Amino acid sequence: MRDLVLTDARELRRTLPKVFQQDRFLLANFAHREVAMLVTSGRTTVLRVNRRGSAGIVGYGDIGAVVELIERNAERIGPVDHALLPYGTEETWPGRVAAATGLATAPPWVWLFCTTAPPHQPGEEMCRILPPEELGEVAELLREANPIAMSSPEDESLAWWGYRDEQGALLSVCAVEFQEDPGWQTGFGPRPGQGVRLSGFGTHPDARGRGIGRAMMAAMTRWGVREHGFVHYGVWMDNEDAVRLYRRLGYQVSAEIQMYRR
Repeated sequence: MRDLVLTDARELRRTLPKVFQQDRFLLANFAHREVAMLVTSGRTTVLRVNRRGSAGIVGYGDIGAVVELIERNAERIGPVDHALLPYGTEETWPGRVAAATGLATAPPWVWLFCTTAPPHQPGEEMCRILPPEELGEVAELLREANPIAMSSPEDESLAWWGYRDEQGALLSVCAVEFQEDPGWQTGFGPRPGQGVRLSGFGTHPDARGRGIGRAMMAAMTRWGVREHGFVHYGVWMDNEDAVRLYRRLGYQVSAEIQMYRR
């Protein structure tokens, strides 16, 4: 079977809705993005996704078939900054993605989503959306709380939530991305544009263990479900305590991802 490679915008617009119907993770994270290329063979798909000067690939389907599809089409796909592939890719086919893309293996993570309001948590009243004039404090806090965060307060597409204590100190922050509806008629789960994506979550090291992260997650999720119907978030797989916490707040694990980075 020959690989199908699409780059024409009209062809992509006709084909992508069917792709997004196959998987909730793809729908929530990429239906509102600029998909520049689709490479598919049977039930295996690789997307090249562009975003603000960077590019990445996303793979869906059987692990071995995804790796082979990337290897066969690496030249067509071109240079990318990162890859999100099914968990188990590196354990099953060590080194092959790196050889095809030039990317290094990064830690795996899990993707969770929530569509119901969580139980109320103490401290939620201390959480709110931060105004633009307070974003400088966000950058300072992230240097201590989450120095490897890929989300930045300089990104104008993001809003930021924060937790301030009684003295006004900013102790925890998290980015919120409002997802635009590109008009896909997916018929699968929440429409793109209904949901919000959380990222860049960080609590100051001196403030951890006090329930602040739990209060932030509950407050943001309650607001996001009420206003947008759907909230989703990715967390490192080895952060088992966080995954358990989010499950208690009503989140479901829907995908396990092996990440690669430049």
